[in-house]
Amino acid sequence: MRIMASSSLLLLGVALLESSHLFVVTAFVPSSSLLPAAATTHAARSAPAPTTTTHLNAIGLGPDEDEAAALASAAAAVVTEVPPQEVVNSEEYRTSRLTRQDEIIDEWYASLLGSSDEPTHLGRISQEARRRILTLPELKRAPILPREDESWTPYQSNALPTSPILPAYGLEQYGLPMPRKNAETWRHFDVVGMIGTDYSGLIDDIGTDLVLDDDDDDDGTVVVETYKAKMIERGVWIDDDSCTARLVYVDGRYCPALSKSTPDIRNLSSDDFATDDSSSSAS
Repeated sequence: MRIMASSSLLLLGVALLESSHLFVVTAFVPSSSLLPAAATTHAARSAPAPTTTTHLNAIGLGPDEDEAAALASAAAAVVTEVPPQEVVNSEEYRTSRLTRQDEIIDEWYASLLGSSDEPTHLGRISQEARRRILTLPELKRAPILPREDESWTPYQSNALPTSPILPAYGLEQYGLPMPRKNAETWRHFDVVGMIGTDYSGLIDDIGTDLVLDDDDDDDGTVVVETYKAKMIERGVWIDDDSCTARLVYVDGRYCPALSKSTPDIRNLSSDDFATDDSSSSAS
C-alpha cells in the first residue's frame, strides 16, 4: 500500500506540471525509504531551447535580410531633388500694411514736401534733403549669423524665402518715418488734428528779409517797438546784453531790425548755398 501511494503521488505531480505548460518539469521523487529497490524512477524532461529571433520576418511581417539589403541599396541610389523655392519680391508688398488713415497721412506729407519743380531757397542742401527723404529703405533679409559670431542670439527670427520683407512701421513710402496713429510714438498725439491742418501754403516773398520801417504805424507807435513789445510780453525776447546773437524770424522771414548777428552766427541765404555753376550762370 505504501509503494502504490508513492507511485500515485509521483504521477500526480508530473500531470500537474504538464498541464501548467512549464518547459522544465521537476519530478517528485519519494525518499528511498518509501520505494523498494526494484522500483523504477521517472527522469525529468528537459525544457526546449528558447528562441532569440525578434525580427518581423520571423512571423511573416517583414522582408528577410536579403530583401532588406536590396531595399536599402535602392533607397541610397535614389537622389531626392527638392524643387527650388520661389523668392518673393518684397517690393510688391511694401505698402500692403497701409490703412486708409496711413495713406491720408502720406498724402498730407506729400503736400508739405511739394514737387521737385518748385524753387528751393537752400540750394543743394534742399536738394540733398529731398533726395534722402524720397530714398526708400532697402528691403533685405538679415544675414543668418553662425554661433561663433559675437552678435549671434537664439532669439533672432529669420524670415523664410517665401515670406516678404516689410519695411519698418512708417517707412512704407518715404525714407523718413511718417506719423502713424497707432504707433507707440504717436499714440498720445493728435495725429488726425495735425494732418487736418494745411501747412503747404508758401509765404509771400519767402527767402527775402523782412524790412520793418521805423515810421509810425496807424496808431502812432513805431513798428519795431511794437514787435519787440509783443515778444517781451510773451517771454521770447532776449536783450542784447544777455545773448551773443539773436536771430528773429517773422512768418518765416528773417528780420534784421530785431536780430543781433555775428560773423559766425548769422542768417543764411540762398547765396550761401549757391554752386559754382549757378554762380557763373547768374553772372
